[in-house]
Amino acid sequence: MIMQPHSNISISTITLQEASGGHSAAKKKKLPDDVVYTWGRGVSGVLGHGNNDDCLEPTPVANTDFGGGVLQISGGYMHLAILTLQGSIYTQGHPEDGRLGLGEEAYTSPCNVPQLVRGSRTKVSGLHAADLKASTGGKTDAKKGAVVAATGERLEGAHADEFSDNYSGDGDDGSDGKGKREGGGEKEHAVNLPLCRVVECGGAHSAMLDKDLNVWIWGSNRYGQLGLGTNLPDPCQLVPRPLLFFNGKGVCAVNLGFRHSCAVTLYGLLYVWGSHDCGQIGVKCNDYEPLPRVCDSLMHKPIVQVAACGSHTLAVSVFEHAQNAKFEEWKKSVLKQDEQRRKSCSAQFIDFLRGEAAQQARLRSNTWYEDAS
Repeated sequence: MIMQPHSNISISTITLQEASGGHSAAKKKKLPDDVVYTWGRGVSGVLGHGNNDDCLEPTPVANTDFGGGVLQISGGYMHLAILTLQGSIYTQGHPEDGRLGLGEEAYTSPCNVPQLVRGSRTKVSGLHAADLKASTGGKTDAKKGAVVAATGERLEGAHADEFSDNYSGDGDDGSDGKGKREGGGEKEHAVNLPLCRVVECGGAHSAMLDKDLNVWIWGSNRYGQLGLGTNLPDPCQLVPRPLLFFNGKGVCAVNLGFRHSCAVTLYGLLYVWGSHDCGQIGVKCNDYEPLPRVCDSLMHKPIVQVAACGSHTLAVSVFEHAQNAKFEEWKKSVLKQDEQRRKSCSAQFIDFLRGEAAQQARLRSNTWYEDAS
């Protein structure tokens, strides 16, 4: 047992550190790339050393090439996420409940080296926006080259091109990695995530904040901690899903506890959801809250920072609004709009899942038919 501070890396070179659930991580600046060190309990490969062994001293993770630099490290319960300067996310550790966001391929076996989180996999043809209808669950307008995504947002021009660029192949079956293949036909693609600003790990779930301040979330939803609604066909989401409730709200911070989640908007509104068995989300509800709900008791005190811990939450406010008639009118308006969002977003996400399941069934059927032929 080490009874005094000890390290095999210079303290002056450490620029990031994270400790969680029996393991720790730190980033050392070493040109031209950053090196991520981990140590502690190695169960399920959470340390990323290529094995499941415990490690008593800081040791570099197996994959040291993170595209030029590391922006953030976040640790959860038996999993770890690394955010690069290029906005990509790598995860490692225990795969149960989809907390790594790596899809079905990595759902059953531990991931003991960092793996890139790419999003869901689907089949599309070509690069044009009109070809993305089936894969997004949205509608397309071929005449105007626009995409209406599953969120209902209309993307035109450069935005449609950017959306299309999030679809990339891996070069199998003669593909050029751009969605094309000799002889035509369909190709399986990984639907890449938008550029990430912040990544957070919780108990058995994870979340990210993208470049447009939208929230993506994945992993266990057994206590409503994903905030995707009720009556979902599966208690877990194996790949990142857009949390539709926050589209356009301007979320600037997201933080995850063991079974609950929090987000703060640019207006200082604190939203909470997930387990409430210990009162950790601070709103009136039963055992859990399946959709984001504003913490109305703090609406007059704009929140600048929040920390969702194991079964409790901390929030920081720096000033207080006067609770006059104008404030009460604004508060009532926010609560009314939020309730409308809660109803519509839950239904939209269920429709999206149904469309996705139907498409996957068609793809499996086509694959069986081609193999049988």
